[in-house]
Amino acid sequence: MSGAPFQAGVLAKGWVAREAKLLEAGVYPERGLALTIEDMERLVARFDAPVPLFVEHRPSPVQLGWLVAVWRQGTELFGRLWLLPEADALLQRLRVRGLSLGLSRDLQRIVEVSVTGSPRVPDARLFSTALLPPEVNRMEPMETPQEIPAEVQQLRERVRQLEYELLAQQVREQVQRWTLSGKLPPAMVPLAEAILMQGEASVQFSGETLPIAELFRRFVDALPAHSPLNEYAPMPAYETPALSPEEAQFLQQVFPNLDPAEILANRT
Repeated sequence: MSGAPFQAGVLAKGWVAREAKLLEAGVYPERGLALTIEDMERLVARFDAPVPLFVEHRPSPVQLGWLVAVWRQGTELFGRLWLLPEADALLQRLRVRGLSLGLSRDLQRIVEVSVTGSPRVPDARLFSTALLPPEVNRMEPMETPQEIPAEVQQLRERVRQLEYELLAQQVREQVQRWTLSGKLPPAMVPLAEAILMQGEASVQFSGETLPIAELFRRFVDALPAHSPLNEYAPMPAYETPALSPEEAQFLQQVFPNLDPAEILANRT
């Protein structure tokens, strides 16, 4: 535990000082994390400047107050807040007592603290005289979850479908370029398209993490161009004409003085 506790409602330099529980160690499924005592100690150690007090995690044009100190007690994190007298009176009159903590994504720092009407940690509240029994609770999200309208969901699904169709078209065009340039045999087209449609799926290669599709592109681009026509012997521009035995015998009998080569030349 660090920091000396204040009594709720003590006036300090024109501010109303209050203490409250902010958070407790436990599993937070909606945030996909588990908060440990070591995490809390780190939050305490890195708390080096006051953080603002918001309403429902939304900045207010009117200053309400500041979180000026934090400390750990057992599995719980407590904080000292300084509120403007007008803000303190308004919050009491509106019966807004819940508190919710906003942390950085890496759980290294406290970003802000908010008053809220629906705290995820039931006993994280202002104006309370006694703490409720500890239990595993969920941290309040940085934004209040709201049900997504059906129209928005349909629009998102349509966008995903269009993105998939665009990717498929780009893949087909890429594979066609490889095929025409002789870098990819036609028999490999289905496999190439399947690999390129893997999206952002990654693989380790030469010390770096690359999408499978990007690695395959580099592989094919590095291949030499290969023309199937090179596998066959070159063909002459035209076949050399020849006389059948019957034609040769006929010409020899009827035109004994005529060179058969002249007749063949006239055929071409």
